[in-house]
Amino acid sequence: MDNSFQKRHFASRYNYMSTWLTYSQLFNRKASKEEIIADIQRFELSEALIILAKFSVLDEEGKRKLMEYLGPQMRNQFFVRNTEPVVLITVLYSFKWFLAYGTENPKYAFTTGQSKLDNLLTTILKIADLIEAETDNTNDINIEDQILKASLFSLPGEMDQGIIRQHLMFEDIARKAEDSNSYIDIHSIFEREYGYSIKQYVSTVFSLEQLVVQGVTLENLTSFRPWGIKPSMYFNESQMKDTALKITEELSTNIDLLRNWAKKTLNNPYDYEQLLKTPLLKVNEFIIPISDAFIQQALFDGLYFKIDTACKNNKKDFPQFFGEIFEKYVQRVLQSSVGESEKLNYQYINEFLLKDKTNDWSSDAFVKLGKSLLIVECKSGRILKETKVSADRKKGNDKFKIYASEAIRQANDAYKAALQHKSGKFEQVEQVTIISVSMQSFPKLPSYNQMLEQLKLELHSHVKIIDYVGLSDLEILASVISQNDSSVFSYIESKKANNEYLSYYEFHSEFHTNELTKFFNEVLNTANAAITETFFGPP
Repeated sequence: MDNSFQKRHFASRYNYMSTWLTYSQLFNRKASKEEIIADIQRFELSEALIILAKFSVLDEEGKRKLMEYLGPQMRNQFFVRNTEPVVLITVLYSFKWFLAYGTENPKYAFTTGQSKLDNLLTTILKIADLIEAETDNTNDINIEDQILKASLFSLPGEMDQGIIRQHLMFEDIARKAEDSNSYIDIHSIFEREYGYSIKQYVSTVFSLEQLVVQGVTLENLTSFRPWGIKPSMYFNESQMKDTALKITEELSTNIDLLRNWAKKTLNNPYDYEQLLKTPLLKVNEFIIPISDAFIQQALFDGLYFKIDTACKNNKKDFPQFFGEIFEKYVQRVLQSSVGESEKLNYQYINEFLLKDKTNDWSSDAFVKLGKSLLIVECKSGRILKETKVSADRKKGNDKFKIYASEAIRQANDAYKAALQHKSGKFEQVEQVTIISVSMQSFPKLPSYNQMLEQLKLELHSHVKIIDYVGLSDLEILASVISQNDSSVFSYIESKKANNEYLSYYEFHSEFHTNELTKFFNEVLNTANAAITETFFGPP
């Protein structure tokens, strides 16, 4: 691929991320760290943390009003059109700075005459300048490292999709897999380990998400009144009140526990692993959601790690069993989307034995349309902490080779074997697209694309497009198959030609409306009914 094409489109990817407002954009100077620390120590810490948490869930109308307020102050009107006043990364990095240097007894007083909210917002914007200051953006490698670390903040976190995934994978597929050699009774193990069921955990997290699902208005944010819940009152009407209180306690942390973590990780604007584990903050008698994104992550990723921990303690290999669950999930999603398509005559093909009396299997799923074939190879891997937080290039590359490059090579070899054994399933196929699907999407980087360009030279002549996607991207492609008038093959070609370095999820969110397929809606309705019954009892 032409390097100028890669640089041009990779620049658009970086610009897509760099949309937060900074102090230097407003005032043409960057504040020193000493100035920022002095500003932080003018606030009462717990009050500032509550407002920062509110900023993370400011509704769209609130963001618009805030930008209207800030717009006239900005020296360059480009920023008015192309930035948001507060985004998750600036709020969280501010959260970390306040934890590291804040105090409940302010050392100084503001003398600017501005409101308390104005002073807090100004401090957030000063801290926002530090995010890029902590990284060297003078060459493509360093920019790639920043995008690797920032991948956490582009992970989709929609609650509905999390509910769908956990229900279909853990309540449906996992319960029906007794005949699998890797089968684990995860529900019994989980309940013995924690004293509550997976359903009770999901129901509690879902109820906590309702705190932030509507967002916070600018008027609420500026009021500085208490925000959050008193758990004993919040769960008062639930039939599982004591269990919900226990789960909420496990998901909660406090200022003292977070302070050491904040100081240790202050130089890394992208390390929030601790907040992923405990997304709720105790402030006096209130529980405050630190960020809606982290509560959403708790619904599926947090549940995954709890199941994995319980299985390890019982000497069971959950990742191996989850690999089978993951494959079945992808197969169910694609098969249902093909069945829903009314405009195009897709054909779904499930995995099959390449040759009788062998253990050689094809790829996990196929979607065929005329002479075009989509091959899907599943690898239920996850982006390592070292890749996200530290941009450990070697570990990132090693995992990419396993979950992307080798998966694509495996799919290509299986396709060639199917042709050699004359299975008859791929007659008349002339154009093949191979995608590897992992649990989380590796960020789109030129260095990864270059690996695939080299790999493509070794593949069958039918293979025209190869790509790596995460589960959220696969769900988008399923939606395209189910609902679009044009083919999924045209969609993939268009996306790669024009927005190579956005994920399919980002691309679709930018240019299309995300609508659940009929199948996803059915699963969501079933899951919501189960949550309601678990939380409140039978209707």
